[in-house]
Amino acid sequence: MNFRFNSLRLVLPGVICLFVLLVVGGSFYSGRANVLSETVEANHQSVLTRLSFIQGAVHQFLRLDQVEDVRTIVANMSHEPDLISFVVVSSDDVVVASNSFGDIGLHWQSLAATPDFERIRLVLARHSMNTFLSSDEQYLDGYSSLCTSDEKALRSEKCGFIFYRINMNYHYAKATKALLEQAVFVGAGVLAGVFGLLLIIHLLVTTRVEKLIRVLGSYANGNRTIRSNFKSNDELGLLSRSMDELLARVELDEKLIIEKEKHLETLFQTVADPIITIDRTGVISHANQATEILFGYSVKELVGCNVKVLIPGNDVSKHDNFLSDYMGADDSFGVGRDLMGKKKDGAEFPIELSVTEMSRRGEKMFTGIIRDITARKELETSLLNANEQLQVSANTDSLTGLSNRRKFDLTMVAELNRATRSRLPLSLLLCDVDYFKLYNDTFGHLAGDECLQRIGTLMREQFGRSGDLPCRYGGEEFAIILPGHGISDAMKIAETLRDKVEGLKMPASGDSGRDFVTLSIGCASYKPNSNVPLSADALIKYADEGLYKAKEAGRNSVEGGVITADVSSSVCLS
Repeated sequence: MNFRFNSLRLVLPGVICLFVLLVVGGSFYSGRANVLSETVEANHQSVLTRLSFIQGAVHQFLRLDQVEDVRTIVANMSHEPDLISFVVVSSDDVVVASNSFGDIGLHWQSLAATPDFERIRLVLARHSMNTFLSSDEQYLDGYSSLCTSDEKALRSEKCGFIFYRINMNYHYAKATKALLEQAVFVGAGVLAGVFGLLLIIHLLVTTRVEKLIRVLGSYANGNRTIRSNFKSNDELGLLSRSMDELLARVELDEKLIIEKEKHLETLFQTVADPIITIDRTGVISHANQATEILFGYSVKELVGCNVKVLIPGNDVSKHDNFLSDYMGADDSFGVGRDLMGKKKDGAEFPIELSVTEMSRRGEKMFTGIIRDITARKELETSLLNANEQLQVSANTDSLTGLSNRRKFDLTMVAELNRATRSRLPLSLLLCDVDYFKLYNDTFGHLAGDECLQRIGTLMREQFGRSGDLPCRYGGEEFAIILPGHGISDAMKIAETLRDKVEGLKMPASGDSGRDFVTLSIGCASYKPNSNVPLSADALIKYADEGLYKAKEAGRNSVEGGVITADVSSSVCLS
Protein backbone atom coordinates (compact mmCIF):
# COMPACT_ATOMS: atom_id res chain seq x y z
CA MET A 1 0.00 0.00 0.00
CA ASN A 2 1.68 3.22 -1.22
CA PHE A 3 0.92 5.93 1.36
CA ARG A 4 1.52 9.57 0.57
CA PHE A 5 0.82 12.54 2.79
CA ASN A 6 -1.53 14.04 0.18
CA SER A 7 -3.16 10.73 -0.73
CA LEU A 8 -6.93 10.39 -0.50
CA ARG A 9 -6.32 7.30 1.68
CA LEU A 10 -5.02 9.59 4.41
CA VAL A 11 -6.48 13.00 3.68
CA LEU A 12 -10.16 12.07 3.63
CA PRO A 13 -10.15 9.82 6.73
CA GLY A 14 -7.89 12.33 8.49
CA VAL A 15 -10.30 15.17 7.76
CA ILE A 16 -13.24 13.08 8.96
CA CYS A 17 -11.35 12.01 12.07
CA LEU A 18 -10.30 15.58 12.85
CA PHE A 19 -13.86 16.82 12.36
CA VAL A 20 -15.36 14.14 14.63
CA LEU A 21 -12.70 14.68 17.29
CA LEU A 22 -13.36 18.42 17.19
CA VAL A 23 -17.07 17.75 17.58
CA VAL A 24 -16.44 15.31 20.45
CA GLY A 25 -14.02 17.74 22.11
CA GLY A 26 -16.41 20.65 21.68
CA SER A 27 -19.27 18.59 23.02
CA PHE A 28 -17.11 17.59 26.01
CA TYR A 29 -16.25 21.17 26.95
CA SER A 30 -19.74 22.52 26.32
CA GLY A 31 -21.28 19.51 28.14
CA ARG A 32 -18.86 19.95 31.03
CA ALA A 33 -20.28 23.38 31.83
CA ASN A 34 -23.82 21.96 31.85
CA VAL A 35 -22.76 18.96 33.96
CA LEU A 36 -20.99 21.18 36.50
CA SER A 37 -24.06 23.41 36.71
CA GLU A 38 -26.26 20.36 37.25
CA THR A 39 -23.79 19.08 39.88
CA VAL A 40 -24.09 22.32 41.84
CA GLU A 41 -27.88 22.20 41.71
CA ALA A 42 -27.97 18.53 42.75
CA ASN A 43 -25.71 19.18 45.73
CA HIS A 44 -27.84 22.12 46.82
CA GLN A 45 -30.76 19.71 47.05
CA SER A 46 -28.61 16.98 48.67
CA VAL A 47 -27.34 19.29 51.42
CA LEU A 48 -30.85 20.61 52.07
CA THR A 49 -32.09 17.00 52.35
CA ARG A 50 -29.31 16.13 54.82
CA LEU A 51 -30.00 19.25 56.89
CA SER A 52 -33.72 18.55 56.92
CA PHE A 53 -33.08 15.02 58.21
CA ILE A 54 -30.53 16.16 60.79
CA GLN A 55 -32.41 19.23 62.05
CA GLY A 56 -35.40 17.38 63.57
CA ALA A 57 -33.33 14.78 65.40
CA VAL A 58 -30.72 17.25 66.68
CA HIS A 59 -33.38 19.73 67.78
CA GLN A 60 -35.18 17.03 69.77
CA PHE A 61 -32.01 15.71 71.42
CA LEU A 62 -30.87 19.20 72.38
CA ARG A 63 -34.28 20.01 73.82
CA LEU A 64 -33.95 16.86 76.01
CA ASP A 65 -30.33 17.78 76.73
CA GLN A 66 -29.11 14.52 75.18
CA VAL A 67 -25.87 15.93 73.80
CA GLU A 68 -24.18 12.53 73.43
CA ASP A 69 -26.94 11.38 71.09
CA VAL A 70 -26.31 14.52 68.97
CA ARG A 71 -22.62 13.70 68.80
CA THR A 72 -23.46 10.12 67.82
CA ILE A 73 -25.63 11.36 64.92
CA VAL A 74 -22.86 13.72 63.74
CA ALA A 75 -20.24 10.94 63.97
CA ASN A 76 -22.45 8.53 62.01
CA MET A 77 -23.04 11.10 59.23
CA SER A 78 -19.42 12.26 58.98
CA HIS A 79 -18.26 9.52 56.64
CA GLU A 80 -19.38 11.23 53.42
CA PRO A 81 -16.31 11.64 51.12
CA ASP A 82 -17.26 15.21 50.20
CA LEU A 83 -17.68 16.41 53.83
CA ILE A 84 -15.35 19.13 55.10
CA SER A 85 -17.10 20.43 58.21
CA PHE A 86 -20.21 19.34 60.15
CA VAL A 87 -20.80 21.19 63.43
CA VAL A 88 -23.73 21.72 65.75
CA VAL A 89 -23.61 25.01 67.72
CA SER A 90 -25.73 25.59 70.82
CA SER A 91 -27.63 28.76 71.63
CA ASP A 92 -24.65 30.04 73.63
CA ASP A 93 -22.43 29.84 70.46
CA VAL A 94 -20.41 26.79 71.66
CA VAL A 95 -19.77 23.77 69.42
CA VAL A 96 -21.53 20.77 71.00
CA ALA A 97 -20.87 18.27 68.18
CA SER A 98 -18.50 18.17 65.21
CA ASN A 99 -16.99 15.81 62.68
CA SER A 100 -13.65 16.97 64.17
CA PHE A 101 -13.49 15.97 67.87
CA GLY A 102 -11.07 18.80 68.64
CA ASP A 103 -13.69 21.44 67.76
CA ILE A 104 -16.09 20.44 70.59
CA GLY A 105 -16.40 23.08 73.30
CA LEU A 106 -14.88 25.85 71.15
CA HIS A 107 -16.67 29.05 70.18
CA TRP A 108 -17.85 28.67 66.60
CA GLN A 109 -15.81 31.66 65.44
CA SER A 110 -12.63 29.74 66.44
CA LEU A 111 -13.26 26.94 63.92
CA ALA A 112 -10.90 26.35 61.00
CA ALA A 113 -13.87 26.34 58.61
CA THR A 114 -15.55 29.44 60.03
CA PRO A 115 -19.26 29.89 59.26
CA ASP A 116 -20.36 33.23 57.83
CA PHE A 117 -21.97 35.50 60.44
CA GLU A 118 -24.40 37.20 58.03
CA ARG A 119 -25.68 33.88 56.75
CA ILE A 120 -26.12 32.60 60.31
CA ARG A 121 -28.07 35.75 61.19
CA LEU A 122 -30.26 35.37 58.09
CA VAL A 123 -31.10 31.70 58.84
CA LEU A 124 -31.80 32.37 62.52
CA ALA A 125 -34.00 35.36 61.74
CA ARG A 126 -36.16 33.23 59.46
CA HIS A 127 -36.00 29.99 61.52
CA SER A 128 -35.04 28.33 58.24
CA MET A 129 -32.35 26.35 56.52
CA ASN A 130 -30.47 27.35 53.36
CA THR A 131 -27.42 26.57 51.23
CA PHE A 132 -24.80 28.97 49.85
CA LEU A 133 -22.15 28.42 47.16
CA SER A 134 -18.83 30.12 47.87
CA SER A 135 -17.72 32.92 45.51
CA ASP A 136 -14.98 30.69 44.04
CA GLU A 137 -17.49 27.80 43.77
CA GLN A 138 -15.14 25.51 45.70
CA TYR A 139 -17.42 24.94 48.72
CA LEU A 140 -21.11 24.53 49.33
CA ASP A 141 -22.25 25.60 52.85
CA GLY A 142 -25.52 24.58 54.50
CA TYR A 143 -27.07 26.40 57.49
CA SER A 144 -30.04 25.33 59.64
CA SER A 145 -31.47 27.15 62.69
CA LEU A 146 -31.97 25.39 66.06
CA CYS A 147 -34.33 27.51 68.17
CA THR A 148 -35.97 26.69 71.58
CA SER A 149 -38.31 28.82 73.69
CA ASP A 150 -36.82 30.11 76.95
CA GLU A 151 -38.50 32.91 78.84
CA LYS A 152 -35.43 33.48 81.05
CA ALA A 153 -33.21 34.15 78.07
CA LEU A 154 -32.21 37.68 77.17
CA ARG A 155 -33.65 36.99 73.71
CA SER A 156 -37.24 35.82 73.19
CA GLU A 157 -35.79 32.71 71.57
CA LYS A 158 -32.47 31.04 72.15
CA CYS A 159 -31.14 29.64 68.91
CA GLY A 160 -28.28 27.47 67.91
CA PHE A 161 -27.45 26.35 64.37
CA ILE A 162 -26.08 23.56 62.26
CA PHE A 163 -23.21 24.29 59.84
CA TYR A 164 -22.55 21.77 57.07
CA ARG A 165 -19.80 22.29 54.41
CA ILE A 166 -18.99 19.98 51.50
CA ASN A 167 -16.10 20.05 49.01
CA MET A 168 -17.48 20.86 45.50
CA ASN A 169 -14.17 19.97 43.85
CA TYR A 170 -14.87 16.35 44.79
CA HIS A 171 -18.15 16.43 42.84
CA TYR A 172 -16.65 18.43 39.96
CA ALA A 173 -13.88 15.85 39.56
CA LYS A 174 -16.35 13.00 39.72
CA ALA A 175 -18.65 14.52 37.09
CA THR A 176 -15.72 15.47 34.81
CA LYS A 177 -14.28 11.97 35.03
CA ALA A 178 -17.60 10.42 33.95
CA LEU A 179 -17.91 12.86 31.07
CA LEU A 180 -14.30 12.26 30.00
CA GLU A 181 -14.79 8.48 30.04
CA GLN A 182 -17.79 8.92 27.76
CA ALA A 183 -15.81 11.18 25.37
CA VAL A 184 -12.91 8.70 25.26
CA PHE A 185 -15.31 5.90 24.46
CA VAL A 186 -16.85 7.89 21.60
CA GLY A 187 -13.42 8.97 20.31
CA ALA A 188 -12.16 5.39 20.32
CA GLY A 189 -15.19 4.34 18.32
CA VAL A 190 -14.56 7.11 15.82
CA LEU A 191 -10.91 6.15 15.38
CA ALA A 192 -11.88 2.55 14.76
CA GLY A 193 -14.38 3.72 12.16
CA VAL A 194 -11.74 5.91 10.48
CA PHE A 195 -9.31 3.01 10.12
CA GLY A 196 -12.09 0.97 8.59
CA LEU A 197 -12.92 3.84 6.24
CA LEU A 198 -9.23 4.10 5.29
CA LEU A 199 -9.23 0.48 4.18
CA ILE A 200 -12.48 0.86 2.21
CA ILE A 201 -11.21 4.03 0.46
CA HIS A 202 -8.01 2.26 -0.51
CA LEU A 203 -9.83 -0.74 -1.99
CA LEU A 204 -12.70 1.08 -3.72
CA VAL A 205 -11.42 4.57 -4.51
CA THR A 206 -7.74 5.50 -4.50
CA THR A 207 -6.38 2.50 -6.43
CA ARG A 208 -8.90 3.11 -9.19
CA VAL A 209 -8.36 6.87 -9.17
CA GLU A 210 -4.63 6.29 -9.62
CA LYS A 211 -5.39 4.19 -12.69
CA LEU A 212 -7.49 7.03 -14.13
CA ILE A 213 -4.58 9.41 -13.51
CA ARG A 214 -2.18 7.11 -15.34
CA VAL A 215 -4.58 6.88 -18.30
CA LEU A 216 -4.84 10.68 -18.53
CA GLY A 217 -1.07 11.08 -18.30
CA SER A 218 -0.51 8.57 -21.07
CA TYR A 219 -3.15 10.27 -23.24
CA ALA A 220 -1.50 13.66 -22.68
CA ASN A 221 1.80 12.16 -23.83
CA GLY A 222 0.30 11.22 -27.19
CA ASN A 223 -1.25 7.78 -26.69
CA ARG A 224 -4.67 8.44 -28.27
CA THR A 225 -5.85 4.79 -28.04
CA ILE A 226 -5.51 4.23 -24.28
CA ARG A 227 -8.74 3.92 -22.23
CA SER A 228 -9.53 3.03 -18.57
CA ASN A 229 -12.33 0.49 -19.36
CA PHE A 230 -13.80 0.17 -15.83
CA LYS A 231 -16.79 -2.22 -15.87
CA SER A 232 -18.36 -1.44 -12.47
CA ASN A 233 -21.56 0.56 -12.16
CA ASP A 234 -20.54 2.66 -9.15
CA GLU A 235 -19.59 6.34 -9.36
CA LEU A 236 -15.98 5.67 -10.40
CA GLY A 237 -17.17 3.26 -13.06
CA LEU A 238 -19.49 5.97 -14.43
CA LEU A 239 -16.62 8.47 -14.21
CA SER A 240 -14.35 6.07 -16.10
CA ARG A 241 -16.83 5.62 -18.94
CA SER A 242 -17.46 9.38 -19.08
CA MET A 243 -13.71 9.99 -19.26
CA ASP A 244 -13.32 7.45 -22.06
CA GLU A 245 -16.10 9.20 -23.98
CA LEU A 246 -14.40 12.54 -23.33
CA LEU A 247 -11.07 11.29 -24.65
CA ALA A 248 -12.78 10.03 -27.78
CA ARG A 249 -14.51 13.40 -28.14
CA VAL A 250 -11.22 15.27 -27.73
CA GLU A 251 -9.69 13.17 -30.48
CA LEU A 252 -12.62 14.03 -32.73
CA ASP A 253 -12.44 17.72 -31.75
CA GLU A 254 -8.78 17.88 -32.75
CA LYS A 255 -9.77 16.86 -36.25
CA LEU A 256 -12.59 19.41 -36.25
CA ILE A 257 -10.23 22.16 -35.10
CA ILE A 258 -7.96 21.53 -38.06
CA GLU A 259 -10.96 21.75 -40.38
CA LYS A 260 -12.16 24.94 -38.66
CA GLU A 261 -8.75 26.56 -39.03
CA LYS A 262 -8.98 25.98 -42.75
CA HIS A 263 -12.51 27.35 -42.76
CA LEU A 264 -11.49 30.43 -40.74
CA GLU A 265 -8.64 31.12 -43.11
CA THR A 266 -11.10 31.03 -46.01
CA LEU A 267 -13.47 33.33 -44.08
CA PHE A 268 -10.56 35.63 -43.15
CA GLN A 269 -9.70 36.08 -46.77
CA THR A 270 -13.31 36.83 -47.83
CA VAL A 271 -14.16 39.44 -45.14
CA ALA A 272 -15.02 42.82 -46.70
CA ASP A 273 -12.94 44.83 -44.21
CA PRO A 274 -9.14 44.71 -44.35
CA ILE A 275 -7.64 42.67 -41.46
CA ILE A 276 -3.95 42.72 -40.53
CA THR A 277 -2.12 40.73 -37.84
CA ILE A 278 1.07 42.14 -36.34
CA ASP A 279 3.48 41.19 -33.55
CA ARG A 280 4.61 43.34 -30.61
CA THR A 281 7.06 45.26 -32.82
CA GLY A 282 4.47 46.04 -35.51
CA VAL A 283 5.71 43.54 -38.12
CA ILE A 284 2.86 42.20 -40.31
CA SER A 285 2.46 38.42 -40.16
CA HIS A 286 -0.90 38.02 -41.92
CA ALA A 287 -3.25 40.05 -44.10
CA ASN A 288 -6.39 39.32 -46.14
CA GLN A 289 -7.39 40.09 -49.71
CA ALA A 290 -9.45 43.16 -48.65
CA THR A 291 -6.16 44.70 -47.50
CA GLU A 292 -4.75 44.29 -51.01
CA ILE A 293 -7.81 46.00 -52.53
CA LEU A 294 -7.76 48.98 -50.12
CA PHE A 295 -4.03 49.70 -49.94
CA GLY A 296 -2.82 48.35 -53.30
CA TYR A 297 -0.13 46.08 -51.79
CA SER A 298 -0.19 42.31 -52.30
CA VAL A 299 -0.22 40.12 -49.18
CA LYS A 300 3.27 38.85 -50.06
CA GLU A 301 4.54 42.43 -50.16
CA LEU A 302 3.06 43.23 -46.73
CA VAL A 303 4.07 40.11 -44.77
CA GLY A 304 7.37 40.81 -42.99
CA CYS A 305 7.07 44.59 -43.37
CA ASN A 306 6.29 46.96 -40.53
CA VAL A 307 2.71 48.22 -40.47
CA LYS A 308 4.08 51.77 -40.69
CA VAL A 309 4.21 51.39 -44.50
CA LEU A 310 0.40 51.82 -44.41
CA ILE A 311 0.52 55.00 -42.30
CA PRO A 312 1.54 58.53 -43.43
CA GLY A 313 4.71 59.92 -41.93
CA ASN A 314 2.84 62.47 -39.79
CA ASP A 315 0.78 59.73 -38.07
CA VAL A 316 3.56 57.17 -37.49
CA SER A 317 4.34 58.41 -33.97
CA LYS A 318 0.62 58.53 -33.22
CA HIS A 319 0.31 54.87 -34.22
CA ASP A 320 3.28 53.95 -31.98
CA ASN A 321 1.51 55.62 -29.05
CA PHE A 322 -1.69 53.72 -29.89
CA LEU A 323 0.21 50.41 -29.85
CA SER A 324 1.77 51.27 -26.47
CA ASP A 325 -1.68 52.13 -25.11
CA TYR A 326 -3.07 48.82 -26.36
CA MET A 327 -0.31 46.86 -24.61
CA GLY A 328 -0.63 48.88 -21.39
CA ALA A 329 -4.40 49.11 -20.88
CA ASP A 330 -6.94 46.34 -21.29
CA ASP A 331 -9.84 48.73 -21.92
CA SER A 332 -8.19 50.02 -25.12
CA PHE A 333 -8.77 46.80 -27.03
CA GLY A 334 -11.67 46.77 -29.45
CA VAL A 335 -12.00 50.59 -29.33
CA GLY A 336 -11.91 52.25 -32.73
CA ARG A 337 -9.22 54.91 -33.35
CA ASP A 338 -9.33 57.38 -36.23
CA LEU A 339 -6.10 58.06 -38.11
CA MET A 340 -4.86 58.39 -41.68
CA GLY A 341 -3.92 55.54 -43.97
CA LYS A 342 -1.56 55.59 -46.96
CA LYS A 343 -1.98 53.56 -50.13
CA LYS A 344 0.85 52.12 -52.19
CA ASP A 345 0.62 55.08 -54.60
CA GLY A 346 1.02 57.51 -51.67
CA ALA A 347 -2.62 58.66 -51.52
CA GLU A 348 -3.77 59.39 -47.97
CA PHE A 349 -7.30 58.78 -46.66
CA PRO A 350 -9.03 58.55 -43.25
CA ILE A 351 -9.41 55.12 -41.65
CA GLU A 352 -10.80 53.66 -38.42
CA LEU A 353 -8.57 51.08 -36.73
CA SER A 354 -9.85 48.63 -34.08
CA VAL A 355 -7.21 46.47 -32.38
CA THR A 356 -7.71 43.22 -30.45
CA GLU A 357 -5.10 41.09 -28.68
CA MET A 358 -4.53 37.35 -29.03
CA SER A 359 -1.88 34.83 -28.11
CA ARG A 360 -0.29 32.43 -30.59
CA ARG A 361 2.18 29.82 -29.34
CA GLY A 362 2.67 31.91 -26.19
CA GLU A 363 3.53 35.09 -28.11
CA LYS A 364 1.34 38.19 -27.93
CA MET A 365 -0.12 39.23 -31.29
CA PHE A 366 -2.47 42.04 -32.37
CA THR A 367 -5.19 41.96 -34.99
CA GLY A 368 -6.33 45.24 -36.55
CA ILE A 369 -9.62 45.69 -38.44
CA ILE A 370 -9.49 48.66 -40.81
CA ARG A 371 -12.38 50.63 -42.31
CA ASP A 372 -12.25 53.36 -44.97
CA ILE A 373 -14.21 56.22 -43.34
CA THR A 374 -13.87 58.82 -46.10
CA ALA A 375 -17.65 58.97 -46.63
CA ARG A 376 -18.29 59.17 -42.88
CA LYS A 377 -15.83 62.04 -42.44
CA GLU A 378 -17.52 63.97 -45.25
CA LEU A 379 -20.90 63.42 -43.58
CA GLU A 380 -19.51 64.52 -40.20
CA THR A 381 -18.21 67.73 -41.76
CA SER A 382 -21.63 68.44 -43.25
CA LEU A 383 -23.34 67.76 -39.93
CA LEU A 384 -20.83 69.98 -38.10
CA ASN A 385 -21.56 72.89 -40.42
CA ALA A 386 -25.28 72.36 -39.98
CA ASN A 387 -24.87 72.23 -36.22
CA GLU A 388 -22.93 75.50 -36.22
CA GLN A 389 -25.75 77.12 -38.17
CA LEU A 390 -28.30 75.79 -35.67
CA GLN A 391 -26.16 77.09 -32.81
CA VAL A 392 -26.14 80.55 -34.38
CA SER A 393 -29.91 80.40 -34.84
CA ALA A 394 -30.40 79.32 -31.21
CA ASN A 395 -28.47 82.37 -29.97
CA THR A 396 -29.89 85.00 -32.35
CA ASP A 397 -33.04 87.09 -32.09
CA SER A 398 -35.01 86.47 -35.28
CA LEU A 399 -36.47 90.03 -35.45
CA THR A 400 -33.41 92.23 -34.91
CA GLY A 401 -30.55 89.88 -35.81
CA LEU A 402 -28.91 90.66 -32.46
CA SER A 403 -27.97 88.05 -29.88
CA ASN A 404 -30.97 86.85 -27.88
CA ARG A 405 -31.60 86.65 -24.13
CA ARG A 406 -30.14 83.11 -23.94
CA LYS A 407 -26.86 84.30 -25.46
CA PHE A 408 -26.85 87.30 -23.14
CA ASP A 409 -27.23 85.17 -19.99
CA LEU A 410 -24.39 82.82 -20.98
CA THR A 411 -22.05 85.65 -22.00
CA MET A 412 -22.79 87.72 -18.89
CA VAL A 413 -21.60 84.97 -16.55
CA ALA A 414 -18.49 84.23 -18.66
CA GLU A 415 -17.48 87.89 -18.87
CA LEU A 416 -17.93 88.44 -15.13
CA ASN A 417 -15.61 85.50 -14.42
CA ARG A 418 -13.08 86.77 -16.96
CA ALA A 419 -13.18 90.30 -15.53
CA THR A 420 -12.58 88.94 -12.03
CA ARG A 421 -9.57 86.91 -13.19
CA SER A 422 -8.03 89.74 -15.22
CA ARG A 423 -9.00 92.58 -12.82
CA LEU A 424 -10.33 94.53 -15.86
CA PRO A 425 -13.58 96.53 -15.71
CA LEU A 426 -16.84 95.30 -17.21
CA SER A 427 -19.75 97.57 -18.15
CA LEU A 428 -23.38 96.84 -18.99
CA LEU A 429 -25.89 99.08 -20.82
CA LEU A 430 -29.63 98.46 -20.45
CA CYS A 431 -31.66 100.33 -23.08
CA ASP A 432 -35.41 100.90 -23.30
CA VAL A 433 -37.29 102.45 -26.26
CA ASP A 434 -39.21 105.38 -24.81
CA TYR A 435 -43.03 105.21 -25.03
CA PHE A 436 -42.87 102.12 -27.24
CA LYS A 437 -46.38 100.97 -26.28
CA LEU A 438 -47.79 104.29 -27.51
CA TYR A 439 -45.73 103.79 -30.68
CA ASN A 440 -47.35 100.39 -31.28
CA ASP A 441 -50.80 101.73 -30.46
CA THR A 442 -50.34 104.61 -32.92
CA PHE A 443 -48.53 103.01 -35.86
CA GLY A 444 -49.30 99.29 -35.37
CA HIS A 445 -47.19 96.28 -34.48
CA LEU A 446 -45.59 95.93 -37.91
CA ALA A 447 -44.26 99.46 -37.62
CA GLY A 448 -43.11 98.62 -34.09
CA ASP A 449 -41.18 95.60 -35.41
CA GLU A 450 -39.57 97.76 -38.09
CA CYS A 451 -38.57 100.30 -35.42
CA LEU A 452 -36.85 97.58 -33.38
CA GLN A 453 -35.13 96.23 -36.50
CA ARG A 454 -33.67 99.64 -37.35
CA ILE A 455 -32.36 100.06 -33.81
CA GLY A 456 -30.89 96.53 -33.98
CA THR A 457 -29.13 97.34 -37.26
CA LEU A 458 -27.72 100.50 -35.71
CA MET A 459 -26.38 98.53 -32.73
CA ARG A 460 -24.71 95.92 -34.94
CA GLU A 461 -22.94 98.71 -36.81
CA GLN A 462 -21.85 100.59 -33.69
CA PHE A 463 -20.75 97.60 -31.63
CA GLY A 464 -18.51 95.76 -34.07
CA ARG A 465 -15.57 95.48 -31.68
CA SER A 466 -14.65 91.92 -30.69
CA GLY A 467 -16.06 91.17 -27.25
CA ASP A 468 -18.85 93.78 -27.32
CA LEU A 469 -22.23 92.04 -27.38
CA PRO A 470 -25.46 93.90 -28.25
CA CYS A 471 -28.54 91.82 -27.39
CA ARG A 472 -32.29 92.08 -27.53
CA TYR A 473 -33.07 91.74 -23.83
CA GLY A 474 -36.83 91.43 -24.27
CA GLY A 475 -39.66 93.37 -25.89
CA GLU A 476 -38.41 96.91 -26.51
CA GLU A 477 -35.39 96.44 -24.19
CA PHE A 478 -31.80 96.00 -25.36
CA ALA A 479 -28.60 95.16 -23.45
CA ILE A 480 -24.99 95.74 -24.44
CA ILE A 481 -22.09 93.97 -22.68
CA LEU A 482 -18.86 96.01 -22.85
CA PRO A 483 -15.81 94.06 -21.60
CA GLY A 484 -12.77 96.16 -20.67
CA HIS A 485 -14.69 99.46 -20.57
CA GLY A 486 -14.85 101.54 -17.39
CA ILE A 487 -17.70 103.85 -16.48
CA SER A 488 -16.28 106.84 -18.38
CA ASP A 489 -16.02 104.95 -21.69
CA ALA A 490 -19.36 103.23 -21.12
CA MET A 491 -21.17 106.55 -20.53
CA LYS A 492 -19.66 107.99 -23.73
CA ILE A 493 -20.64 104.91 -25.72
CA ALA A 494 -24.15 105.03 -24.27
CA GLU A 495 -24.48 108.73 -25.08
CA THR A 496 -23.34 108.07 -28.66
CA LEU A 497 -25.91 105.29 -29.02
CA ARG A 498 -28.70 107.47 -27.58
CA ASP A 499 -27.78 110.27 -30.00
CA LYS A 500 -27.68 107.94 -33.04
CA VAL A 501 -31.10 106.44 -32.25
CA GLU A 502 -32.57 109.92 -32.00
CA GLY A 503 -30.75 110.69 -35.22
CA LEU A 504 -32.70 107.95 -37.04
CA LYS A 505 -35.61 110.45 -36.86
CA MET A 506 -38.25 107.75 -36.59
CA PRO A 507 -41.51 109.67 -35.92
CA ALA A 508 -42.78 109.21 -32.36
CA SER A 509 -46.37 108.95 -31.19
CA GLY A 510 -48.04 112.29 -30.73
CA ASP A 511 -49.17 111.31 -27.24
CA SER A 512 -45.53 110.93 -26.16
CA GLY A 513 -44.86 114.63 -26.48
CA ARG A 514 -41.78 113.92 -28.62
CA ASP A 515 -40.93 114.30 -32.27
CA PHE A 516 -38.77 111.20 -32.72
CA VAL A 517 -38.19 107.79 -31.14
CA THR A 518 -35.56 107.97 -28.35
CA LEU A 519 -33.74 105.66 -25.93
CA SER A 520 -33.31 105.74 -22.15
CA ILE A 521 -30.08 104.00 -21.06
CA GLY A 522 -28.93 102.72 -17.66
CA CYS A 523 -25.22 102.10 -17.27
CA ALA A 524 -23.39 100.07 -14.59
CA SER A 525 -19.65 99.44 -14.49
CA TYR A 526 -18.03 96.72 -12.34
CA LYS A 527 -14.38 97.03 -11.30
CA PRO A 528 -13.25 93.76 -9.64
CA ASN A 529 -11.35 93.93 -6.36
CA SER A 530 -12.00 90.35 -5.17
CA ASN A 531 -11.37 86.79 -6.34
CA VAL A 532 -15.11 86.12 -6.17
CA PRO A 533 -16.98 87.38 -9.25
CA LEU A 534 -20.01 89.64 -8.94
CA SER A 535 -23.26 87.85 -9.78
CA ALA A 536 -24.93 88.63 -13.12
CA ASP A 537 -28.15 89.51 -11.31
CA ALA A 538 -26.32 92.17 -9.25
CA LEU A 539 -24.83 93.89 -12.31
CA ILE A 540 -28.18 93.78 -14.15
CA LYS A 541 -29.91 95.15 -11.06
CA TYR A 542 -27.68 98.24 -10.89
CA ALA A 543 -27.85 98.84 -14.63
CA ASP A 544 -31.63 98.63 -14.28
CA GLU A 545 -31.47 101.23 -11.46
CA GLY A 546 -29.59 103.51 -13.81
CA LEU A 547 -32.28 102.96 -16.46
CA TYR A 548 -34.96 103.83 -13.89
CA LYS A 549 -33.13 107.08 -13.06
CA ALA A 550 -32.89 107.95 -16.76
CA LYS A 551 -36.65 107.56 -17.12
CA GLU A 552 -37.26 109.58 -13.95
CA ALA A 553 -35.06 112.30 -15.42
CA GLY A 554 -37.42 112.65 -18.37
CA ARG A 555 -36.22 109.83 -20.66
CA ASN A 556 -33.87 110.16 -23.67
CA SER A 557 -30.95 110.27 -21.25
CA VAL A 558 -28.10 108.16 -19.79
CA GLU A 559 -27.66 107.45 -16.08
CA GLY A 560 -25.33 105.10 -14.19
CA GLY A 561 -22.27 104.65 -12.07
CA VAL A 562 -19.50 102.36 -10.82
CA ILE A 563 -20.06 99.44 -8.46
CA THR A 564 -17.40 100.41 -5.93
CA ALA A 565 -17.97 98.03 -2.99
CA ASP A 566 -16.50 94.57 -2.55
CA VAL A 567 -18.88 91.77 -3.56
CA SER A 568 -18.77 90.41 -0.01
CA SER A 569 -20.41 93.63 1.29
CA SER A 570 -23.42 95.62 0.19
CA VAL A 571 -22.85 96.88 -3.37
CA CYS A 572 -23.60 100.48 -4.24
CA LEU A 573 -23.38 102.84 -7.17
CA SER A 574 -21.39 106.04 -6.97
